[in-house]
Amino acid sequence: MESFIDQLANTTFGQLNVWGVLHSNFTRPWFCVYADIEEGEESKYPRISATPRNKLDDYQILKYALTTESAMKKIEDSNTLVFIVDLRAGKKKIKDAVKKMHDIQTKKVNTLIRPDGTKKAVLLSN
Repeated sequence: MESFIDQLANTTFGQLNVWGVLHSNFTRPWFCVYADIEEGEESKYPRISATPRNKLDDYQILKYALTTESAMKKIEDSNTLVFIVDLRAGKKKIKDAVKKMHDIQTKKVNTLIRPDGTKKAVLLSN
């Protein structure tokens, strides 16, 4: 009597499927790879009409410096600057924008969303 491994070695792919040894579940509607896609055929037209532009440059990130009494006190006492910034700007982008526009090194950036919907950035400078 032949062992199961010997039977597998002597069979073709179609016979294996009949036995139920090999089966495949196609869970995606597009499961075959066509030859022209594999080769990387050149597209007939560009899929994106124009190159994407940077929506947040340094001039859009920093809107204005906040000049309230509490902000002025922070500037004098704790060497801290307060800016109103764009809502989409992250801490790293705010830090880079302040360095580029005002030549100020910052240690830390704290941000908060004010009740009026604007974002305030508190920058602790060196």
